[in-house]
Amino acid sequence: MDDLLKQAQDYALDNQPGKAAAIYEELISEAAEPLGLLLHNLTACLFKARRPLAALRAAQACTQFAPHLARTWLSLSHIESRLGMRDAALASIYRALELEPANQSLHDTRLWNLSQKLDPIAYRKEAEAVYASFAPTPRPYRHNRGSYPLESKIRVGYVSGDFRIHVMDRFIQALLEHHDKEAFEVHCFDTLEAASDESRQRMESVAEVRWHGIKDLDNAAAADLVRSLGIDVLVDLSGLSAHHRLGLFRFRPAAVQLTGIGFMPTTGADCFTYRIADYELQSQYTEPLWRLPRAAVPLPLHPELPVGPLPAASNGYVTFGYVNGFHKLDPSSIRSFVEVLEQLPTSKLVVMLPGASDGETAAAILRRFDPVQNQVILTESNGGAGFCKIFESIDVALDPAPQGGMTTTVDCLFHGVPIATNFPNRRTAADAYFLQREFGLHPSGDLLSDACFWAERLDQLASIRSSLRDRYLDHHVGNPGGWVASLESAYHTMLKEQQIAVAA
Repeated sequence: MDDLLKQAQDYALDNQPGKAAAIYEELISEAAEPLGLLLHNLTACLFKARRPLAALRAAQACTQFAPHLARTWLSLSHIESRLGMRDAALASIYRALELEPANQSLHDTRLWNLSQKLDPIAYRKEAEAVYASFAPTPRPYRHNRGSYPLESKIRVGYVSGDFRIHVMDRFIQALLEHHDKEAFEVHCFDTLEAASDESRQRMESVAEVRWHGIKDLDNAAAADLVRSLGIDVLVDLSGLSAHHRLGLFRFRPAAVQLTGIGFMPTTGADCFTYRIADYELQSQYTEPLWRLPRAAVPLPLHPELPVGPLPAASNGYVTFGYVNGFHKLDPSSIRSFVEVLEQLPTSKLVVMLPGASDGETAAAILRRFDPVQNQVILTESNGGAGFCKIFESIDVALDPAPQGGMTTTVDCLFHGVPIATNFPNRRTAADAYFLQREFGLHPSGDLLSDACFWAERLDQLASIRSSLRDRYLDHHVGNPGGWVASLESAYHTMLKEQQIAVAA
């Protein structure tokens, strides 16, 4: 058994989760001990092997064998959340909190799920309450370089666990590449220190960026490191997402502390000088808002790929597409998509999801789309160029709510695909609506109306498809250098404000 466990662990480390899962399943079928641990490991491997429903069953079984461990309920909650089962995910995380009520990561997971369920004002109150219960007494900020000299380099630090292949890497790469190295000394504080991958290697190739691993430092020690380096502006790139270090910011180690790039809802914290914002409403945030034309600008994904012809021109019908991930495909989004397909019975919907090539998962997804299953085409979610290829087969994208996506919105527009969307009542659903307004696409604010509008205007849709990339490249969204320059100007102004405030 020990040899098999070692082999399974080696497969998992070697990114062969399917082979690792097969060994764990064999050991479980033989009732090998400890069953709880085997099921826990199996859950992770099955999910990585893109068998999400099998992973869900393993996670559920694990709670039966180890109901006294908070981590088993947390694991189940993660799987449920990623499958769009928001209510079930919350129920599981509440079970975990009953076992470990002081566990900060459990509260973070609860808040992440609540941010997709509650209205933004109610969510803000929940986030504020969690922050207040965990915030330590802050140390007063003391600048170790004296007053801020305008002619010296500003030391800016970025804190994240996403310096790797991740949805954030296209924002981070833009930041690192476009900073003015003559005026800014750039530091990256890595909270995860995962194995290097292609994205991390690209980031590390940017000249003059200084790297610091803080995974093994507690928040007080990490804050001391930030102070010792004389960081002027410390920027959180995670919010409440995985591997965040909000606790570090609670020690207030920098003159200016910012969040807003990487997590759209409020953190609930009062330790930030500002939140970098664009479409946010102040009433929904504890952090004071500092508005820029764009709060964040990602690099385009595979810009070398050409924009293809409109699929409807050869198909004779409009093909919609969903490209935003499994966890955003919740019942409310599915209902709105079904309504579109019922209204347009000759149309198709391509749904790109991880696990779509697994027969069990595919059948479960299609059942969600009853009674229009025959209009739904499932395709496996692949990264990189494989992801971008989906745009060759869709005419119009459908936006989920209440959680849309900044990067997927940009990807759609860059590849010539407009988006049918609802008017947003929160920042997490704002990008598809407001960006299209900026590009002159005039969304109506009603997803069904948008879908029907485009389905009846294929000539206009073809014209937009051929011109949308040029519009993107001429727009400030297509200019990451301009975005970073606006951030740098904001950093200067914020530091001046802090200097004035301290002098007063």
